[in-house]
Amino acid sequence: QGVSEMEPFSQSGDKAAAAEAQAARGILEFVSSVEKLGQALHRHGLQTPQSAMMQLPILRLPVPPNPNPEQLDYPKYRAILQELLDGLIRAEATLAAAEGAEVKLAFDLLQVRLDLDGDGKAGDHESLGAMMRQLMRASDPVPAEMLFAFDAADILWLRGYSQFIMATAQFGLAHDF
Repeated sequence: QGVSEMEPFSQSGDKAAAAEAQAARGILEFVSSVEKLGQALHRHGLQTPQSAMMQLPILRLPVPPNPNPEQLDYPKYRAILQELLDGLIRAEATLAAAEGAEVKLAFDLLQVRLDLDGDGKAGDHESLGAMMRQLMRASDPVPAEMLFAFDAADILWLRGYSQFIMATAQFGLAHDF
């Protein structure tokens, strides 16, 4: 929701605007992949593990409980990992096309919402701010806004983070459990 409303800082020419649009698309593809993973985890009733050993980035999503989960079997498990991998490959390639360009996108992180339970609505409990508070077990109130300026360095970081998550997914797909 919030990511799709990103505003470029400047429109200083077609090349800059194209790079900013490319970066925005890559961010959306990344967030969409994470959202789909959260929905799949919710659909099957999988919760965030509390063990320190299981604190991999893709497993830390604060997915709401599902009182009526679908049964998860091996082919469905592999399909979840493959969908995540495919989405992140697309996002990483989109971001790679914007690498090296002057990019300045501003957005409020607290306006970003992921529909983790797949009900078609991204509520306040599914905002990035609420998720960060839950992950950090913070009790401080969420600030009114958290402005973020996405630039060329953030493209590199998000590409690297995508590759790390892709490697985690590929590890799961490489083993026949």
